[in-house]
Amino acid sequence: MDTDIRRIIVIDDNPDVHQDYATILTAKGTNVEIEALEQELFGGDRLQPPWHGPQFELEFAHQGQQGVAKIKQALSLKTPFQLAFVDMRMPPGWDGLKTFLEIRKIDPRLQTVLCTAYSDYTWEEIHHKLGFCENLLILKKPFDSLEVAQMASTLTHKWFLSRQAKIKRDELENLVDERTRALRDSNAHLRQEIKARKELEEQLVRVQKLEAIGTLAAGVAHDFNNLLHGIQGRCSLIRLTAPEDKTIGKHLDQAEDNIRNAASLTDRLLGYARSGKHRSKVLDFNRLVEQNLETLNRTCKQIRIDQQLAPNLASICGDRFQLDQMIANLCVNAFQAMPGGGDLKIVTGLQNLDPKEACALGVAPGPHVVLKVSDTGHGIAPEIQDKIFDPFFTTRPRGRGTGLGLASVHRIVKNHRGGIRVDSCPGQGATFTVYLSAVDQPATEKTAGPACELHRGNACILLVDDEQPIIEVGYEMLKALGYQVLTADGGHQAIDICRQRTNTIELVILDLIMPDMGGEETFVKLRQICPWIPVVVSSGYSRDAKTQRILDNGGRGFLQKPFDLQSLSRTLDEVLRLDPPSCEFTAHVSSHG
Repeated sequence: MDTDIRRIIVIDDNPDVHQDYATILTAKGTNVEIEALEQELFGGDRLQPPWHGPQFELEFAHQGQQGVAKIKQALSLKTPFQLAFVDMRMPPGWDGLKTFLEIRKIDPRLQTVLCTAYSDYTWEEIHHKLGFCENLLILKKPFDSLEVAQMASTLTHKWFLSRQAKIKRDELENLVDERTRALRDSNAHLRQEIKARKELEEQLVRVQKLEAIGTLAAGVAHDFNNLLHGIQGRCSLIRLTAPEDKTIGKHLDQAEDNIRNAASLTDRLLGYARSGKHRSKVLDFNRLVEQNLETLNRTCKQIRIDQQLAPNLASICGDRFQLDQMIANLCVNAFQAMPGGGDLKIVTGLQNLDPKEACALGVAPGPHVVLKVSDTGHGIAPEIQDKIFDPFFTTRPRGRGTGLGLASVHRIVKNHRGGIRVDSCPGQGATFTVYLSAVDQPATEKTAGPACELHRGNACILLVDDEQPIIEVGYEMLKALGYQVLTADGGHQAIDICRQRTNTIELVILDLIMPDMGGEETFVKLRQICPWIPVVVSSGYSRDAKTQRILDNGGRGFLQKPFDLQSLSRTLDEVLRLDPPSCEFTAHVSSHG
Protein backbone atom coordinates (compact mmCIF):
# COMPACT_ATOMS: atom_id res chain seq x y z
CA MET A 1 0.00 0.00 0.00
CA ASP A 2 2.91 2.40 0.69
CA THR A 3 3.86 2.32 -2.99
CA ASP A 4 0.37 3.47 -4.07
CA ILE A 5 0.08 7.01 -5.38
CA ARG A 6 -2.57 8.76 -3.33
CA ARG A 7 -4.81 11.18 -5.15
CA ILE A 8 -5.90 14.41 -3.44
CA ILE A 9 -8.11 17.20 -4.74
CA VAL A 10 -7.85 20.71 -3.29
CA ILE A 11 -10.97 22.86 -3.70
CA ASP A 12 -10.13 26.48 -2.83
CA ASP A 13 -10.71 29.80 -4.60
CA ASN A 14 -7.22 31.09 -3.67
CA PRO A 15 -4.39 29.98 -6.05
CA ASP A 16 -1.82 30.75 -3.33
CA VAL A 17 -3.39 28.11 -1.17
CA HIS A 18 -3.05 25.65 -4.02
CA GLN A 19 0.67 26.42 -4.04
CA ASP A 20 0.89 25.93 -0.29
CA TYR A 21 -0.61 22.40 -0.56
CA ALA A 22 1.75 21.57 -3.41
CA THR A 23 4.69 22.80 -1.35
CA ILE A 24 3.69 20.76 1.66
CA LEU A 25 2.69 17.53 -0.07
CA THR A 26 4.91 17.32 -3.15
CA ALA A 27 8.53 18.04 -3.93
CA LYS A 28 7.44 20.00 -7.00
CA GLY A 29 6.02 22.80 -4.89
CA THR A 30 9.25 23.42 -2.92
CA ASN A 31 11.67 26.19 -4.03
CA VAL A 32 14.83 25.24 -2.18
CA GLU A 33 16.83 28.37 -3.22
CA ILE A 34 14.16 30.79 -1.92
CA GLU A 35 13.81 28.92 1.35
CA ALA A 36 17.60 28.96 1.80
CA LEU A 37 17.67 32.74 1.17
CA GLU A 38 14.90 33.25 3.75
CA GLN A 39 16.89 31.26 6.27
CA GLU A 40 19.96 33.40 5.63
CA LEU A 41 18.03 36.74 5.91
CA PHE A 42 15.76 35.96 8.81
CA GLY A 43 17.71 33.31 10.59
CA GLY A 44 16.30 30.26 12.30
CA ASP A 45 15.49 26.89 10.87
CA ARG A 46 12.95 27.93 8.23
CA LEU A 47 14.02 25.41 5.62
CA GLN A 48 11.11 22.90 5.00
CA PRO A 49 12.45 19.42 5.55
CA PRO A 50 11.89 17.17 2.53
CA TRP A 51 8.69 15.02 2.71
CA HIS A 52 9.52 11.34 3.02
CA GLY A 53 5.96 10.06 3.34
CA PRO A 54 3.76 8.52 0.63
CA GLN A 55 3.57 10.05 -2.81
CA PHE A 56 0.61 12.31 -3.45
CA GLU A 57 -0.93 13.31 -6.76
CA LEU A 58 -2.76 16.62 -6.47
CA GLU A 59 -5.48 18.22 -8.55
CA PHE A 60 -6.99 21.63 -7.93
CA ALA A 61 -10.39 23.28 -8.32
CA HIS A 62 -11.30 26.92 -7.63
CA GLN A 63 -15.00 26.43 -6.95
CA GLY A 64 -17.15 23.73 -5.37
CA GLN A 65 -19.02 22.99 -8.62
CA GLN A 66 -15.71 22.49 -10.47
CA GLY A 67 -14.41 20.23 -7.70
CA VAL A 68 -17.54 18.05 -7.71
CA ALA A 69 -17.30 17.71 -11.51
CA LYS A 70 -13.68 16.51 -11.24
CA ILE A 71 -14.63 14.00 -8.55
CA LYS A 72 -17.40 12.62 -10.81
CA GLN A 73 -14.98 12.34 -13.73
CA ALA A 74 -12.40 10.54 -11.58
CA LEU A 75 -15.03 8.03 -10.46
CA SER A 76 -16.09 7.39 -14.07
CA LEU A 77 -12.45 6.77 -15.02
CA LYS A 78 -12.02 4.48 -12.00
CA THR A 79 -9.24 6.69 -10.62
CA PRO A 80 -11.02 8.04 -7.56
CA PHE A 81 -9.64 10.59 -5.15
CA GLN A 82 -8.88 9.45 -1.65
CA LEU A 83 -8.96 12.88 0.02
CA ALA A 84 -10.43 16.34 -0.59
CA PHE A 85 -9.34 19.56 1.11
CA VAL A 86 -12.31 21.95 0.84
CA ASP A 87 -12.26 25.61 1.78
CA MET A 88 -15.24 26.86 3.73
CA ARG A 89 -15.60 30.18 1.87
CA MET A 90 -15.41 30.21 -1.94
CA PRO A 91 -17.41 33.17 -3.28
CA PRO A 92 -19.31 33.53 -5.48
CA GLY A 93 -20.11 29.75 -5.70
CA TRP A 94 -20.93 27.03 -3.18
CA ASP A 95 -19.43 27.27 0.25
CA GLY A 96 -17.63 24.37 1.89
CA LEU A 97 -20.72 22.87 3.55
CA LYS A 98 -22.70 22.83 0.31
CA THR A 99 -19.73 21.36 -1.54
CA PHE A 100 -19.28 18.62 1.09
CA LEU A 101 -22.96 17.72 0.92
CA GLU A 102 -22.73 17.35 -2.88
CA ILE A 103 -19.54 15.29 -2.60
CA ARG A 104 -21.22 12.96 -0.11
CA LYS A 105 -24.00 12.31 -2.63
CA ILE A 106 -21.64 11.10 -5.38
CA ASP A 107 -18.76 9.59 -3.38
CA PRO A 108 -19.63 8.93 0.27
CA ARG A 109 -16.33 7.12 0.85
CA LEU A 110 -14.16 10.16 0.00
CA GLN A 111 -12.30 11.48 3.04
CA THR A 112 -12.88 15.25 3.37
CA VAL A 113 -11.19 18.06 5.33
CA LEU A 114 -13.07 21.35 5.73
CA CYS A 115 -10.68 24.28 6.09
CA THR A 116 -12.24 27.13 8.07
CA ALA A 117 -11.41 30.18 10.17
CA TYR A 118 -14.79 29.86 11.99
CA SER A 119 -15.87 33.25 10.63
CA ASP A 120 -18.83 31.85 8.73
CA TYR A 121 -20.17 28.98 10.90
CA THR A 122 -19.77 28.03 14.51
CA TRP A 123 -19.05 24.45 15.59
CA GLU A 124 -22.67 24.06 16.60
CA GLU A 125 -23.93 25.21 13.21
CA ILE A 126 -21.60 22.89 11.33
CA HIS A 127 -22.62 19.94 13.49
CA HIS A 128 -26.28 20.85 13.10
CA LYS A 129 -26.06 21.01 9.29
CA LEU A 130 -23.91 17.93 8.74
CA GLY A 131 -24.55 15.69 11.70
CA PHE A 132 -22.02 13.00 12.53
CA CYS A 133 -19.69 12.20 9.61
CA GLU A 134 -17.00 9.60 10.04
CA ASN A 135 -15.11 10.74 6.94
CA LEU A 136 -15.06 14.50 7.72
CA LEU A 137 -12.50 16.52 9.67
CA ILE A 138 -12.26 20.26 10.40
CA LEU A 139 -8.92 22.01 9.85
CA LYS A 140 -8.48 25.40 11.48
CA LYS A 141 -6.72 28.17 9.54
CA PRO A 142 -3.92 29.07 9.51
CA PHE A 143 -2.82 25.42 9.45
CA ASP A 144 0.51 23.89 10.23
CA SER A 145 2.38 22.24 7.36
CA LEU A 146 3.22 19.12 9.36
CA GLU A 147 -0.37 18.83 10.49
CA VAL A 148 -1.57 18.95 6.87
CA ALA A 149 1.00 16.38 5.77
CA GLN A 150 0.13 13.97 8.59
CA MET A 151 -3.57 14.47 8.00
CA ALA A 152 -3.15 13.74 4.29
CA SER A 153 -1.11 10.62 5.00
CA THR A 154 -3.48 9.32 7.66
CA LEU A 155 -6.74 10.00 5.85
CA THR A 156 -5.58 8.55 2.53
CA HIS A 157 -4.31 5.50 4.40
CA LYS A 158 -7.69 5.28 6.06
CA TRP A 159 -9.34 5.37 2.62
CA PHE A 160 -7.21 2.43 1.44
CA LEU A 161 -7.93 0.53 4.63
CA SER A 162 -11.62 1.23 4.19
CA ARG A 163 -11.46 -0.03 0.61
CA GLN A 164 -9.63 -3.20 1.67
CA ALA A 165 -12.15 -3.73 4.45
CA LYS A 166 -14.98 -3.38 1.96
CA ILE A 167 -13.31 -5.85 -0.42
CA LYS A 168 -12.84 -8.31 2.43
CA ARG A 169 -16.38 -7.73 3.61
CA ASP A 170 -17.72 -8.32 0.09
CA GLU A 171 -15.62 -11.48 -0.19
CA LEU A 172 -16.93 -12.68 3.15
CA GLU A 173 -20.50 -11.87 2.16
CA ASN A 174 -20.03 -13.70 -1.13
CA LEU A 175 -18.50 -16.63 0.73
CA VAL A 176 -21.39 -16.61 3.21
CA ASP A 177 -23.86 -16.46 0.32
CA GLU A 178 -22.05 -19.31 -1.42
CA ARG A 179 -21.94 -21.41 1.73
CA THR A 180 -25.57 -20.55 2.44
CA ARG A 181 -26.56 -21.66 -1.05
CA ALA A 182 -24.52 -24.83 -0.67
CA LEU A 183 -26.12 -25.48 2.72
CA ARG A 184 -29.55 -24.78 1.29
CA ASP A 185 -28.86 -27.12 -1.64
CA SER A 186 -27.54 -29.75 0.78
CA ASN A 187 -30.64 -29.39 2.94
CA ALA A 188 -32.86 -29.68 -0.14
CA HIS A 189 -30.90 -32.75 -1.27
CA LEU A 190 -31.13 -34.21 2.23
CA ARG A 191 -34.87 -33.59 2.32
CA GLN A 192 -35.15 -35.27 -1.06
CA GLU A 193 -33.12 -38.23 0.18
CA ILE A 194 -35.27 -38.46 3.29
CA LYS A 195 -38.38 -38.35 1.13
CA ALA A 196 -36.97 -40.99 -1.24
CA ARG A 197 -35.92 -43.15 1.72
CA LYS A 198 -39.39 -42.83 3.21
CA GLU A 199 -40.95 -43.77 -0.11
CA LEU A 200 -38.61 -46.77 -0.38
CA GLU A 201 -39.50 -47.82 3.15
CA GLU A 202 -43.19 -47.49 2.31
CA GLN A 203 -42.63 -49.53 -0.85
CA LEU A 204 -40.75 -52.15 1.17
CA VAL A 205 -43.62 -52.37 3.66
CA ARG A 206 -46.03 -52.60 0.76
CA VAL A 207 -43.98 -55.33 -0.93
CA GLN A 208 -43.70 -57.26 2.32
CA LYS A 209 -47.42 -56.89 2.84
CA LEU A 210 -48.12 -58.08 -0.69
CA GLU A 211 -45.72 -61.00 -0.27
CA ALA A 212 -47.48 -62.00 2.94
CA ILE A 213 -50.85 -61.75 1.23
CA GLY A 214 -49.47 -63.68 -1.72
CA THR A 215 -48.20 -66.46 0.52
CA LEU A 216 -51.56 -66.62 2.28
CA ALA A 217 -53.44 -66.55 -1.02
CA ALA A 218 -51.29 -69.34 -2.46
CA GLY A 219 -51.82 -71.53 0.60
CA VAL A 220 -55.58 -70.99 0.53
CA ALA A 221 -55.70 -71.66 -3.21
CA HIS A 222 -53.65 -74.86 -2.85
CA ASP A 223 -55.90 -76.29 -0.15
CA PHE A 224 -59.03 -75.19 -1.99
CA ASN A 225 -57.83 -76.81 -5.23
CA ASN A 226 -57.29 -80.07 -3.37
CA LEU A 227 -60.89 -79.93 -2.14
CA LEU A 228 -62.12 -79.09 -5.64
CA HIS A 229 -60.11 -81.98 -7.03
CA GLY A 230 -61.97 -84.42 -4.81
CA ILE A 231 -65.28 -83.02 -6.03
CA GLN A 232 -64.20 -82.92 -9.68
CA GLY A 233 -62.94 -86.50 -9.51
CA ARG A 234 -66.22 -87.75 -8.08
CA CYS A 235 -68.19 -85.87 -10.74
CA SER A 236 -66.05 -87.46 -13.47
CA LEU A 237 -66.61 -90.91 -12.00
CA ILE A 238 -70.38 -90.39 -11.71
CA ARG A 239 -70.54 -89.20 -15.33
CA LEU A 240 -68.58 -92.29 -16.38
CA THR A 241 -70.91 -94.69 -14.54
CA ALA A 242 -74.17 -93.04 -15.67
CA PRO A 243 -73.52 -91.70 -19.18
CA GLU A 244 -77.11 -92.02 -20.41
CA ASP A 245 -78.91 -90.42 -17.47
CA LYS A 246 -79.77 -86.89 -18.66
CA THR A 247 -80.97 -85.72 -15.26
CA ILE A 248 -77.75 -86.78 -13.61
CA GLY A 249 -75.82 -85.28 -16.55
CA LYS A 250 -77.57 -81.94 -16.08
CA HIS A 251 -76.70 -81.86 -12.39
CA LEU A 252 -73.11 -82.83 -13.17
CA ASP A 253 -72.86 -80.04 -15.75
CA GLN A 254 -73.96 -77.48 -13.16
CA ALA A 255 -71.63 -78.93 -10.55
CA GLU A 256 -68.67 -78.89 -12.92
CA ASP A 257 -69.49 -75.30 -13.93
CA ASN A 258 -69.32 -74.36 -10.26
CA ILE A 259 -66.05 -76.26 -9.92
CA ARG A 260 -64.60 -74.37 -12.91
CA ASN A 261 -65.73 -71.05 -11.44
CA ALA A 262 -64.16 -71.91 -8.10
CA ALA A 263 -60.99 -73.09 -9.86
CA SER A 264 -60.90 -69.81 -11.76
CA LEU A 265 -60.94 -67.95 -8.43
CA THR A 266 -58.08 -70.04 -7.08
CA ASP A 267 -56.21 -69.48 -10.36
CA ARG A 268 -56.50 -65.77 -9.76
CA LEU A 269 -55.21 -66.20 -6.24
CA LEU A 270 -52.31 -68.27 -7.54
CA GLY A 271 -51.68 -65.85 -10.37
CA TYR A 272 -51.42 -63.04 -7.82
CA ALA A 273 -49.08 -65.08 -5.62
CA ARG A 274 -46.74 -66.32 -8.34
CA SER A 275 -44.47 -63.23 -8.16
CA GLY A 276 -42.98 -63.47 -11.61
CA LYS A 277 -42.83 -67.27 -11.91
CA HIS A 278 -44.35 -68.12 -15.25
CA ARG A 279 -43.74 -70.32 -18.25
CA SER A 280 -42.93 -68.16 -21.25
CA LYS A 281 -43.58 -68.98 -24.88
CA VAL A 282 -43.82 -66.83 -28.00
CA LEU A 283 -47.52 -66.06 -28.43
CA ASP A 284 -49.88 -64.54 -31.00
CA PHE A 285 -51.44 -61.83 -28.83
CA ASN A 286 -54.30 -61.10 -31.23
CA ARG A 287 -55.30 -64.78 -31.07
CA LEU A 288 -55.34 -64.67 -27.26
CA VAL A 289 -57.65 -61.64 -27.40
CA GLU A 290 -59.94 -63.29 -29.97
CA GLN A 291 -60.29 -66.45 -27.89
CA ASN A 292 -61.29 -64.47 -24.81
CA LEU A 293 -63.75 -62.34 -26.75
CA GLU A 294 -65.41 -65.45 -28.22
CA THR A 295 -66.24 -66.59 -24.69
CA LEU A 296 -67.29 -63.13 -23.57
CA ASN A 297 -69.62 -62.68 -26.55
CA ARG A 298 -71.53 -65.78 -25.50
CA THR A 299 -71.89 -64.80 -21.85
CA CYS A 300 -72.50 -61.02 -21.94
CA LYS A 301 -75.23 -60.30 -24.46
CA GLN A 302 -76.07 -56.88 -23.03
CA ILE A 303 -72.61 -55.50 -23.82
CA ARG A 304 -71.72 -54.32 -27.34
CA ILE A 305 -68.13 -55.36 -28.07
CA ASP A 306 -66.06 -53.52 -30.65
CA GLN A 307 -62.72 -55.16 -31.36
CA GLN A 308 -60.05 -53.41 -33.41
CA LEU A 309 -57.10 -55.76 -33.66
CA ALA A 310 -54.05 -54.52 -35.54
CA PRO A 311 -53.22 -56.77 -38.53
CA ASN A 312 -49.84 -58.53 -38.55
CA LEU A 313 -49.28 -57.62 -34.91
CA ALA A 314 -45.88 -58.54 -33.47
CA SER A 315 -45.68 -61.53 -31.14
CA ILE A 316 -45.05 -61.38 -27.40
CA CYS A 317 -43.25 -63.72 -25.01
CA GLY A 318 -45.29 -64.79 -22.01
CA ASP A 319 -47.36 -67.30 -20.09
CA ARG A 320 -50.54 -68.02 -22.08
CA PHE A 321 -52.59 -68.92 -19.04
CA GLN A 322 -51.64 -65.78 -17.14
CA LEU A 323 -52.23 -63.55 -20.16
CA ASP A 324 -55.62 -65.20 -20.75
CA GLN A 325 -56.46 -64.39 -17.17
CA MET A 326 -55.26 -60.80 -17.59
CA ILE A 327 -57.43 -60.20 -20.68
CA ALA A 328 -60.45 -61.86 -19.12
CA ASN A 329 -60.13 -59.90 -15.87
CA LEU A 330 -59.85 -56.57 -17.71
CA CYS A 331 -62.99 -57.40 -19.71
CA VAL A 332 -64.90 -58.63 -16.66
CA ASN A 333 -63.93 -55.47 -14.81
CA ALA A 334 -65.34 -53.44 -17.71
CA PHE A 335 -68.58 -55.48 -17.69
CA GLN A 336 -69.00 -54.89 -13.96
CA ALA A 337 -68.61 -51.13 -14.54
CA MET A 338 -71.61 -51.28 -16.95
CA PRO A 339 -74.35 -53.21 -15.08
CA GLY A 340 -77.03 -51.73 -17.33
CA GLY A 341 -75.16 -52.48 -20.54
CA GLY A 342 -72.80 -50.39 -22.63
CA ASP A 343 -69.93 -50.47 -25.07
CA LEU A 344 -66.66 -52.34 -24.66
CA LYS A 345 -63.87 -51.44 -27.03
CA ILE A 346 -60.81 -53.70 -27.41
CA VAL A 347 -57.88 -52.30 -29.40
CA THR A 348 -54.46 -53.83 -30.08
CA GLY A 349 -51.49 -52.16 -31.72
CA LEU A 350 -47.75 -51.61 -31.69
CA GLN A 351 -46.05 -48.61 -30.08
CA ASN A 352 -42.36 -47.77 -29.92
CA LEU A 353 -41.71 -46.27 -26.48
CA ASP A 354 -38.94 -43.70 -26.14
CA PRO A 355 -36.84 -43.64 -22.93
CA LYS A 356 -39.03 -40.97 -21.29
CA GLU A 357 -42.29 -42.83 -22.00
CA ALA A 358 -40.76 -46.15 -20.97
CA CYS A 359 -39.46 -44.70 -17.69
CA ALA A 360 -42.92 -43.37 -16.82
CA LEU A 361 -44.37 -46.86 -17.32
CA GLY A 362 -41.49 -48.70 -15.65
CA VAL A 363 -40.59 -50.69 -18.77
CA ALA A 364 -37.62 -50.90 -21.13
CA PRO A 365 -37.62 -48.61 -24.20
CA GLY A 366 -38.47 -50.13 -27.57
CA PRO A 367 -41.41 -51.68 -29.43
CA HIS A 368 -44.35 -52.81 -27.30
CA VAL A 369 -47.60 -54.59 -28.09
CA VAL A 370 -50.40 -52.43 -26.70
CA LEU A 371 -53.80 -53.57 -25.45
CA LYS A 372 -56.49 -50.99 -24.71
CA VAL A 373 -59.70 -52.01 -22.94
CA SER A 374 -62.24 -49.16 -22.80
CA ASP A 375 -65.72 -49.10 -21.30
CA THR A 376 -68.55 -46.58 -21.06
CA GLY A 377 -69.23 -47.27 -17.39
CA HIS A 378 -69.34 -45.08 -14.31
CA GLY A 379 -65.59 -44.35 -14.33
CA ILE A 380 -63.13 -44.30 -11.45
CA ALA A 381 -62.85 -41.47 -8.94
CA PRO A 382 -59.38 -39.83 -8.85
CA GLU A 383 -58.95 -40.46 -5.12
CA ILE A 384 -59.13 -44.26 -5.53
CA GLN A 385 -57.22 -44.67 -8.80
CA ASP A 386 -54.00 -45.42 -6.91
CA LYS A 387 -55.77 -48.19 -4.95
CA ILE A 388 -57.53 -50.16 -7.69
CA PHE A 389 -54.60 -52.56 -8.14
CA ASP A 390 -54.38 -53.35 -4.42
CA PRO A 391 -55.38 -56.92 -3.58
CA PHE A 392 -58.90 -57.30 -2.17
CA PHE A 393 -59.76 -53.66 -2.94
CA THR A 394 -63.20 -53.41 -4.54
CA THR A 395 -65.92 -50.80 -4.91
CA ARG A 396 -68.60 -53.43 -5.38
CA PRO A 397 -70.98 -54.39 -2.56
CA ARG A 398 -69.77 -56.95 -0.07
CA GLY A 399 -70.10 -60.46 -1.41
CA ARG A 400 -70.21 -59.33 -5.05
CA GLY A 401 -66.53 -58.78 -5.69
CA THR A 402 -63.31 -60.46 -4.60
CA GLY A 403 -61.02 -57.47 -5.16
CA LEU A 404 -58.51 -59.74 -6.92
CA GLY A 405 -59.33 -59.07 -10.58
CA LEU A 406 -57.28 -55.92 -11.14
CA ALA A 407 -54.70 -56.97 -8.54
CA SER A 408 -53.98 -60.12 -10.55
CA VAL A 409 -53.92 -58.06 -13.77
CA HIS A 410 -51.29 -55.76 -12.27
CA ARG A 411 -49.23 -58.66 -10.96
CA ILE A 412 -49.36 -60.51 -14.30
CA VAL A 413 -48.33 -57.40 -16.23
CA LYS A 414 -45.40 -56.82 -13.87
CA ASN A 415 -44.46 -60.52 -14.05
CA HIS A 416 -44.07 -60.00 -17.80
CA ARG A 417 -42.00 -56.83 -17.26
CA GLY A 418 -44.80 -54.80 -18.77
CA GLY A 419 -46.56 -51.59 -17.85
CA ILE A 420 -50.17 -50.66 -17.23
CA ARG A 421 -51.95 -47.31 -17.13
CA VAL A 422 -55.51 -46.29 -16.34
CA ASP A 423 -57.26 -43.18 -17.66
CA SER A 424 -60.67 -42.40 -16.22
CA CYS A 425 -63.03 -39.66 -15.14
CA PRO A 426 -66.20 -40.20 -13.12
CA GLY A 427 -69.15 -40.71 -15.44
CA GLN A 428 -66.96 -41.02 -18.55
CA GLY A 429 -65.84 -44.64 -18.39
CA ALA A 430 -62.30 -45.96 -18.08
CA THR A 431 -59.49 -47.11 -20.35
CA PHE A 432 -56.87 -49.60 -19.21
CA THR A 433 -53.75 -49.67 -21.41
CA VAL A 434 -51.28 -52.56 -21.15
CA TYR A 435 -47.77 -52.49 -22.66
CA LEU A 436 -45.93 -55.78 -23.30
CA SER A 437 -42.54 -56.07 -25.00
CA ALA A 438 -42.79 -57.15 -28.63
CA VAL A 439 -40.55 -59.92 -29.97
CA ASP A 440 -39.46 -60.47 -33.55
CA GLN A 441 -40.29 -64.20 -33.58
CA PRO A 442 -43.23 -66.25 -34.89
CA ALA A 443 -45.69 -67.59 -32.32
CA THR A 444 -44.88 -71.07 -31.03
CA GLU A 445 -47.71 -71.63 -28.53
CA LYS A 446 -50.62 -73.48 -30.04
CA THR A 447 -54.21 -73.15 -28.88
CA ALA A 448 -55.91 -76.08 -27.21
CA GLY A 449 -57.63 -78.50 -29.53
CA PRO A 450 -61.12 -79.97 -29.21
CA ALA A 451 -62.02 -82.35 -26.39
CA CYS A 452 -60.80 -85.88 -27.00
CA GLU A 453 -62.15 -89.24 -25.87
CA LEU A 454 -60.80 -91.02 -22.81
CA HIS A 455 -57.52 -92.87 -23.24
CA ARG A 456 -57.36 -96.09 -21.30
CA GLY A 457 -54.43 -98.26 -20.29
CA ASN A 458 -53.30 -101.07 -18.04
CA ALA A 459 -49.91 -99.84 -16.82
CA CYS A 460 -49.03 -99.97 -13.12
CA ILE A 461 -49.10 -96.49 -11.62
CA LEU A 462 -47.88 -95.36 -8.20
CA LEU A 463 -50.04 -92.50 -6.86
CA VAL A 464 -48.27 -90.43 -4.15
CA ASP A 465 -50.21 -87.88 -2.07
CA ASP A 466 -50.41 -87.03 1.62
CA GLU A 467 -54.18 -86.34 1.67
CA GLN A 468 -56.44 -89.37 1.96
CA PRO A 469 -59.40 -87.90 -0.02
CA ILE A 470 -57.05 -87.24 -2.94
CA ILE A 471 -55.66 -90.78 -2.71
CA GLU A 472 -59.17 -92.23 -2.71
CA VAL A 473 -60.55 -90.28 -5.66
CA GLY A 474 -57.30 -90.63 -7.61
CA TYR A 475 -57.35 -94.39 -7.10
CA GLU A 476 -60.93 -94.62 -8.39
CA MET A 477 -60.17 -92.43 -11.42
CA LEU A 478 -57.11 -94.46 -12.39
CA LYS A 479 -58.99 -97.73 -11.92
CA ALA A 480 -61.82 -96.40 -14.08
CA LEU A 481 -59.28 -95.84 -16.87
CA GLY A 482 -58.07 -99.44 -16.54
CA TYR A 483 -54.78 -98.82 -14.80
CA GLN A 484 -53.27 -100.89 -12.00
CA VAL A 485 -52.73 -98.68 -8.96
CA LEU A 486 -50.35 -98.53 -6.02
CA THR A 487 -50.71 -95.72 -3.48
CA ALA A 488 -48.36 -94.04 -1.01
CA ASP A 489 -49.28 -91.43 1.59
CA GLY A 490 -45.92 -89.64 1.47
CA GLY A 491 -42.40 -89.52 0.09
CA HIS A 492 -40.89 -92.09 2.46
CA GLN A 493 -43.52 -94.74 1.66
CA ALA A 494 -43.18 -94.00 -2.06
CA ILE A 495 -39.40 -94.65 -1.87
CA ASP A 496 -39.98 -97.93 -0.02
CA ILE A 497 -42.55 -99.12 -2.58
CA CYS A 498 -40.28 -98.22 -5.50
CA ARG A 499 -37.42 -100.19 -3.97
CA GLN A 500 -39.69 -103.21 -3.54
CA ARG A 501 -41.40 -103.03 -6.95
CA THR A 502 -38.80 -101.53 -9.22
CA ASN A 503 -39.78 -103.81 -12.08
CA THR A 504 -43.50 -103.36 -11.56
CA ILE A 505 -44.13 -99.61 -11.44
CA GLU A 506 -44.41 -97.99 -14.90
CA LEU A 507 -45.33 -94.39 -13.93
CA VAL A 508 -45.50 -92.25 -10.78
CA ILE A 509 -48.01 -89.45 -10.12
CA LEU A 510 -46.25 -87.36 -7.46
CA ASP A 511 -47.85 -84.65 -5.32
CA LEU A 512 -45.53 -81.65 -4.99
CA ILE A 513 -46.45 -80.36 -1.53
CA MET A 514 -46.14 -82.98 1.23
CA PRO A 515 -44.88 -82.88 4.85
CA ASP A 516 -41.65 -84.59 5.97
CA MET A 517 -40.38 -85.32 2.46
CA GLY A 518 -41.63 -82.92 -0.23
CA GLY A 519 -42.26 -83.78 -3.84
CA GLU A 520 -38.98 -82.32 -5.12
CA GLU A 521 -36.85 -84.35 -2.67
CA THR A 522 -38.91 -87.47 -3.36
CA PHE A 523 -38.39 -87.00 -7.10
CA VAL A 524 -34.60 -86.81 -6.67
CA LYS A 525 -34.52 -90.05 -4.68
CA LEU A 526 -36.86 -91.81 -7.14
CA ARG A 527 -34.47 -90.87 -9.94
CA GLN A 528 -31.62 -92.39 -7.99
CA ILE A 529 -33.47 -95.67 -7.43
CA CYS A 530 -35.24 -96.11 -10.79
CA PRO A 531 -34.39 -93.32 -13.23
CA TRP A 532 -36.30 -94.99 -16.07
CA ILE A 533 -39.72 -94.60 -14.41
CA PRO A 534 -41.53 -91.48 -15.76
CA VAL A 535 -42.87 -89.07 -13.13
CA VAL A 536 -45.89 -86.78 -13.54
CA VAL A 537 -46.08 -83.93 -11.02
CA SER A 538 -49.45 -83.04 -9.46
CA SER A 539 -50.15 -79.97 -7.34
CA GLY A 540 -52.83 -77.63 -6.10
CA TYR A 541 -50.39 -74.83 -6.95
CA SER A 542 -49.93 -73.58 -10.49
CA ARG A 543 -46.80 -74.40 -12.42
CA ASP A 544 -44.08 -72.72 -10.35
CA ALA A 545 -40.31 -72.85 -9.93
CA LYS A 546 -40.34 -76.17 -8.03
CA THR A 547 -42.46 -77.81 -10.70
CA GLN A 548 -40.25 -76.42 -13.44
CA ARG A 549 -37.09 -77.75 -11.78
CA ILE A 550 -38.58 -81.24 -11.70
CA LEU A 551 -39.66 -80.97 -15.34
CA ASP A 552 -36.23 -79.68 -16.33
CA ASN A 553 -34.58 -82.64 -14.58
CA GLY A 554 -36.61 -85.43 -16.15
CA GLY A 555 -40.21 -84.96 -15.05
CA ARG A 556 -42.61 -85.97 -17.82
CA GLY A 557 -45.76 -83.96 -17.16
CA PHE A 558 -47.81 -81.73 -14.89
CA LEU A 559 -51.38 -82.07 -13.63
CA GLN A 560 -52.80 -79.05 -11.81
CA LYS A 561 -55.62 -79.82 -9.41
CA PRO A 562 -58.50 -79.94 -9.89
CA PHE A 563 -58.25 -82.04 -13.06
CA ASP A 564 -60.97 -84.19 -14.60
CA LEU A 565 -60.84 -87.71 -15.95
CA GLN A 566 -60.24 -86.50 -19.51
CA SER A 567 -57.18 -84.41 -18.56
CA LEU A 568 -55.81 -87.30 -16.53
CA SER A 569 -56.28 -89.82 -19.34
CA ARG A 570 -54.74 -87.54 -21.97
CA THR A 571 -51.66 -86.74 -19.85
CA LEU A 572 -51.02 -90.39 -18.94
CA ASP A 573 -51.45 -91.50 -22.54
CA GLU A 574 -48.96 -88.87 -23.80
CA VAL A 575 -46.35 -89.78 -21.18
CA LEU A 576 -46.68 -93.55 -21.57
CA ARG A 577 -46.47 -93.31 -25.35
CA LEU A 578 -43.22 -91.38 -24.99
CA ASP A 579 -41.93 -93.76 -22.26
CA PRO A 580 -43.42 -97.20 -23.06
CA PRO A 581 -43.02 -99.86 -20.33
CA SER A 582 -39.91 -101.99 -20.54
CA CYS A 583 -40.38 -105.63 -21.58
CA GLU A 584 -38.95 -106.74 -18.27
CA PHE A 585 -41.85 -105.13 -16.37
CA THR A 586 -44.25 -107.58 -14.86
CA ALA A 587 -47.82 -106.48 -14.49
CA HIS A 588 -49.32 -106.96 -11.06
CA VAL A 589 -52.74 -105.92 -10.00
CA SER A 590 -52.38 -104.19 -6.66
CA SER A 591 -54.91 -103.50 -4.01
CA HIS A 592 -55.85 -99.99 -2.92
CA GLY A 593 -53.25 -98.63 -0.50
